[in-house]
Order: sequence, then structure tokens, then C-alpha cells
Amino acid sequence: MALCGAVGAAAQDAPQAPRPGAPQPGPGGGEGLPANPNEVGRLFDAYALVQAQEQLGLGEDEFARFMPKFKTLIDARRRQLQERMRLMNGLVRLTRAATPDDAALREQLRRLDEHDASSMADVRKASDALTSLLTPLQLARFRVFEEQMERRKLDLMTRARQGLRRNQRVP
Repeated sequence: MALCGAVGAAAQDAPQAPRPGAPQPGPGGGEGLPANPNEVGRLFDAYALVQAQEQLGLGEDEFARFMPKFKTLIDARRRQLQERMRLMNGLVRLTRAATPDDAALREQLRRLDEHDASSMADVRKASDALTSLLTPLQLARFRVFEEQMERRKLDLMTRARQGLRRNQRVP
């Protein structure tokens, strides 16, 4: 329950400009926000899991079946994103070389294409397992819920990154 409160507080809109005499944001970029954007993502995923039961109208038995499949989907998406970012960073490094190596670029592009294909299959499998549990109404609510959660997470991640940059400038 403390996690929900912390993430719920973090999900609220932060003031646009600091008020005179108001406490300054901590290391995370906003009062109550963790400093690490990855931690924001993990906290938000936990928050989304808790919120899903209410938003989808799942009973206790339904939620018990839904929860592990939703977590599997979240984990598959996180792994996909992390590995893709790693591969893209390698591609960026290769393209910034004074004389880019065509063979190395082709190999990195091949790895990226293979990863995209296999990870999309993993995410689709996890998504299909999850959605097979839901009624059409619950599935529609789930799609809307996911979109809303993604927008909120992007907002929180942006605020956390802005806080990191702001804190790095402070002497």
C-alpha cells in the first residue's frame, strides 16, 4: 500500500514553477520522484498492476489469474526496450566513427532486426496470454488503460530526467 501511495503521489501534477519558500525537489526531479528514471518505470509498473484490477473490474479470482500474465507482459516489454536501446546505442557509436565500418554496421543492423523480430514475438505471446483471460469489455478497458498508463509513465520519466539534469547543474 505504501508503494501505491508513493507512486500515486508521484503521478500527481508537479507545480510548474517553484513557489518562494517551498521545499525544493529532491534528487528525483519532483517531490517524491525517484532519481533514477528506470526506478520510476518499475514503480509505475507496480502502480499500473494495482490499478488494473479496479480499472478492468476484475474480481479477486480474475485478478489472481490476470496479475502474473500482466507482469509477464510488462517484463517482456521492459526486456525488449532495454535490449533495443543497447543495440541502438551500439549503432550510434558505429555511425559516429570517423570512418564507419560497413561490415560492423551490417552486423549491428542484423542484430537489431533479429532482436526486433524475436522480441515482438515474445511480447505478442505474452499479450495474447493476457488478453485471452479478458471479456471484450475488459479487453477494451485494458487497451484504454494501457494507453493512459503509458502517457502517465512518459510524463513521470520526463520529469525525473528533467530533475536529474537540474540537479546536475546545481553546484
